Amino acid sequence: MKAYILVSIFVVLLSLVNEFYFFKLKKEYNIFVFIIMFLSILGLALVAGVRDTTVGADINVYVMRLFNLSKNFGYNLLGFLRNSGSDFLFATVVYIGSLFNDIHAVLFLIELCVCTPIFFFAYLQRKNISYTATIFVFLMTMYVSSLNNMRQSIAISLCVLSYHFILEKKDKVSLLLIFSSFFFHKTGLVFLGVYLIDKFLKLDKNSFSLKLITLIVTLLLFLPLVDNLISLSGYSYYIEAGFNYRDFSINSIAKKFLFVTMWGITFFLKDEIDRNKSASGLIYSILALYCTFLSFSLPGMGRLGYYFTDLQNFLIVGHFYKVFKQKRFMSLLTFALFAILWWDMTTVENDSAKVYPYKSEIVRFLNE
Repeated sequence: MKAYILVSIFVVLLSLVNEFYFFKLKKEYNIFVFIIMFLSILGLALVAGVRDTTVGADINVYVMRLFNLSKNFGYNLLGFLRNSGSDFLFATVVYIGSLFNDIHAVLFLIELCVCTPIFFFAYLQRKNISYTATIFVFLMTMYVSSLNNMRQSIAISLCVLSYHFILEKKDKVSLLLIFSSFFFHKTGLVFLGVYLIDKFLKLDKNSFSLKLITLIVTLLLFLPLVDNLISLSGYSYYIEAGFNYRDFSINSIAKKFLFVTMWGITFFLKDEIDRNKSASGLIYSILALYCTFLSFSLPGMGRLGYYFTDLQNFLIVGHFYKVFKQKRFMSLLTFALFAILWWDMTTVENDSAKVYPYKSEIVRFLNE
């Protein structure tokens, strides 16, 4: 736990410097913003990179296999990809890292791919969501688990970044990022549902309830179909590997119920918020809860639910900043949310992800 706490403190402090100093300066100082972002990403990637190969169960499921396979192909990338049996963009990342002939270089590069989209999302959304809060949410909910769910964590990060461009109505960029995520982990395709929700969800005063219910029911019926399609693709083994540690638990269900309640409350606060945005958040929270329940009988649904869960984790902090104006109340609510998100981080400790305890033969002072 020491490594995770130290790097989180380091990154949060750098984020505060960006948010409360450099963001307020003139544009010519933007170079310092990106230098601090780079240092933050570098710190997170280094902690991930120097860890032992026993930290993160999936390292020995597919990363080591690809790393060892790459030694047989030298500089023949196409030959490696044809024989990798993995999503080709992720296999390409492993191949590039393998050129350094060190598994730690591979782990470092993978974590760079996880962190970089999230930090750019935080930067691009800084006027809508606190930059530091976004980074903190990432540290509490995604970072530690990304040391195990490496492929899907990259896919989720790309999808979260795509959400900024969905909001900005930049369809080409958002769709490019979503389809790129698919080639890191096939479950990324489910984020097309988020694209469609925010593109076509237009609620008016007379019909918003009917439209909202119709959309939710349609999506609830659509998700099991996606699960079956992914299973038929021969990809179900990796989907099911995530069931034991994040999908179906009392903690997970309780948190998702809480988020549904929060979004529901803001949805019915008339004249104080944008109902379309609140409706989107309510839909994502309901879908996350729905996927959690379905994961009991359809293990793949748990993995699909990660996209909705992680997205609404980022959105809800910024949303509540706008809804509630009283500083004291906002402070209490924010810290309550952070406590819940911290809870999400610590639940990993009791699972099969094997990210605890942190171990590193390279940097031993980080060990538990």
